[in-house]
This record gives sequence, structure tokens and C-alpha cells, in this order.
Amino acid sequence: MGWFFASLIFLLVVFAFFLRTSRAASADIQAQELLIVSAHSDDCVIMGAEMAWGVVRDGGHVRIAYMTCSAADPREQIAQVRAQEARTAWRQQFGDCVSFQEANLPQSVIGGAANYASEDLERFVDLLAQMVAKLSERAIVLIPAARETHIDHENARLAAIRAVKQSGRNDIQLVETAEYNEILSMRHDPIRVVCLLLAEFPIFRGMLPRRSVSPAFFGGPAGRMYSDTEARLAAKISMLGAFASQSPTVLCHYFSWASKYRPVWPDRKAFSFRIFRKTADSSVFLFMGLCLLTIATASLALAKTNSVIGSVALVFGVVLLVVAVVRQKWIPSVVASAIVFGVVAGAVL
Repeated sequence: MGWFFASLIFLLVVFAFFLRTSRAASADIQAQELLIVSAHSDDCVIMGAEMAWGVVRDGGHVRIAYMTCSAADPREQIAQVRAQEARTAWRQQFGDCVSFQEANLPQSVIGGAANYASEDLERFVDLLAQMVAKLSERAIVLIPAARETHIDHENARLAAIRAVKQSGRNDIQLVETAEYNEILSMRHDPIRVVCLLLAEFPIFRGMLPRRSVSPAFFGGPAGRMYSDTEARLAAKISMLGAFASQSPTVLCHYFSWASKYRPVWPDRKAFSFRIFRKTADSSVFLFMGLCLLTIATASLALAKTNSVIGSVALVFGVVLLVVAVVRQKWIPSVVASAIVFGVVAGAVL
């Protein structure tokens, strides 16, 4: 029983550590000029509305560079509609303190390959480099975080990083924010990981809370969040309502969280694995291993303490294993295997 309590306490301590370190600190990122590198028309609002609110409040200026036209061709009506919606959103909130520049590349499909050539990206890099060169001292360049779901976000990020280097500006504050991705990380959102693990078991599925939180980064620090005023987030939500062609209700439902910002973190090829069709980092692997160890030691302790309880646990584990394998639910399968292993080990030892 001692090993069980030791593993349980260690698991709770690790979870508390992740819960503590995942909390975003208060953001204090300031500048007189902000350049938002946006892949699509609505991305600039999702990424930078909160930061722009502070810049404009302090008398600064916001510049937005759109990589794509948010359609297959800039001449399409939907491209022109979405461009106008973006301008309306920013003008209504910030007036003449915002300016726009478009590269008008064709939009790519989510999950698909880029719908433009490398020469088009080079043109966008050159455009960004010219814009960066003209920014005021210590200006902020805001870009998408690494490992975003959309290839356009990833290319916008890479283009912006290259443009800053090409401009020769060493004073630029290069900042990133996550918009939407498939990353799971105990280091950045432990509650989401635990909810997804429990959701594999029908008994918990209807009990889990639905959360609207900013997506996780992959690796690096937790990032910072503006918490000095509710007006920042209110501005963002109000601006999302201007995108009538993209269902404002849906946009507000998925993106009404407060954004997290941090200095650009290199996208190193760190250890990762796939779970729930998402990319999980090493912290998830560690936590799952500790959970299985705790379940196995609990089963071992039950088997050694009382043979009847051990037999019941063994039957339960076998039934759960069979059901999980038939339904192709691998998390319950692994949990059931840990129960069976613990009971058998307890009976043998």
C-alpha cells in the first residue's frame, strides 16, 4: 500500500506543478507601433486585437500585413467582402490608427498543402521586410506561433521571421501567439489534457466542462496574458462580430478567450507523439506514465490486501480491456492492462 500512496502523492504533486506553471503571467508588452502578420482577414483580430488596444490607447499605430486574400483569388467577391469586413472591424474600433497592406496570395485549405508558389512567399517576405524597416524603435511584430493547424499560418510565421532578419533591425520585439492548433501539453494546459483522457470513458463524458481557452504553445514558457482591463477582450469580441461572412457567433464561440503572448520561441524538433489525432509533448507522456503507474500500484495493493477485492478488480480489468479493444479505445485499453498487470503482480508477489 505504501508504493500506491507514494505514486499517488507524486502524481498529484506533478499535476499541481503543471497547473501552477501553466498559468499565464500578466503581460507588460508595450510599443508605439505594432505590425500584425496575418495569414487571413480574421486572424489579425484573433491574434492582435488585445495588444492593439493598448498600443492605440497609448497613442501608437497598428499596421496589418495580410498574406492571403482569404479566398482562392483576390478578384472573387468573397475575398473583397472579407477584406472589407476586416477594415470595418478595425476602423470602427480604432479609427485612422490602423493601416493595411496585402500580398493577396491565394488561401490554402486547412490540413492541405500551400496553394501558392515559393516565389509568392518570397514576394511576401520582401513586402514585410520593407514594412519592418520603416517601423519605429522597439516596435512589435506579432506572428503566429509554431505548429499551427493551417499551413498559411506556418508560412506567415516563417516569412515574418525571415523578413525581420532581412531588414537588419535588431531592436524589433518579435512576439508570437497561438491561434488554433492540435497541441496537447501538460505544461501549457493540463486541464484540457485530463479532460481529453477522461472523455475516453463514457462515465465521465457528460460530466466534463466545456472550456474556451487559448490554445497551447509547443515547448517554451507559458506566455503572458493582458489582464489589466476587460476592455481589451471586449474590443476583440466586438471586432469578431464584424465578420458576417464567417458567422460571428461561431467566431466568438471559438475565439473569445484572452490571447497569450511571448517572445518567439524556436520550434525545436522536440519529442512528441500523436494522441486523439493531436500532437502531444513529453509532459503528456510523463503524466500518462505516472497515471498508469498509480493505477498499477493501486491494483497491486488491492490484490495483496484482499483476494476477493483483487479478483473483482481482475474481472473488471479484463472486461474493460475486451470492450476497449473491440471499440478501438486505446486509452481504456492501456488503463485496463495496467489494472490486470497490477492484480496479477500482487497475486504473484
